Amino acid sequence: MKKHYSEVLLDGCSIECNDLSLCRINNHYTRTVKTDLYQVHSDNRKAKFSMMYKSPFDAIDKFLEIKGKIS
Repeated sequence: MKKHYSEVLLDGCSIECNDLSLCRINNHYTRTVKTDLYQVHSDNRKAKFSMMYKSPFDAIDKFLEIKGKIS
């Protein structure tokens, strides 16, 4: 599962599930963000969370952790 998410994310796509999202923030703010950053964001009432990660793998791990809590 992690490999699939990694491929999708590195291809420039975002992943969303039940008020939870994972994206490469540079795809949305190309002029202001110069280094690769990945955002995990949750508006779910069970697990509100938002953080940027330099590593896509750390971001995917956190995304899956939160997804497990809210699914």
